[in-house]
Amino acid sequence: MDILLAAGASEGLGGLLLGVILDIVVCILLAIVLSILLWLGINLLVAGVIAIAIPLFYIFKRSLFFVMRHVDECQGNILAALRYGFGYAVLKTLTLCLIIFGSHELATFIKTTFLSS
Repeated sequence: MDILLAAGASEGLGGLLLGVILDIVVCILLAIVLSILLWLGINLLVAGVIAIAIPLFYIFKRSLFFVMRHVDECQGNILAALRYGFGYAVLKTLTLCLIIFGSHELATFIKTTFLSS
C-alpha cells in the first residue's frame, strides 16, 4: 500500500482521472512525434538512395554506349577487345572512386566546419 501512496494515489479520484488523462495525452504526443521522426527518416533515406542511384545509373548507361561503339572493331580481335575493356574498366572504376572520395571529403568538410562545437 505504501507504493500506491508514493505514486500519488492519495490524491483521490480527481488525481487518478487527471493522471490517466495526462498519461493518454503524453502517449499520443509521443506517438505523433515518433511517427513524424520515422517519416522524416524514411524520406531522407529514400532521397539519399535516389540521389546516389541516378548518377550511377547515368554513368553506367553511358558506359554501355561507349562499349557498344567499338563492337565492330573488336569483333574477332581479342587484343582490341582487351584494350578497350581494360581502358573502360579503369576509367569507370576511377570515376566511381572519385565520386566516393569527393563525397567523403565533402562530408568531412561539412562535419568539421558546421557541426564542430
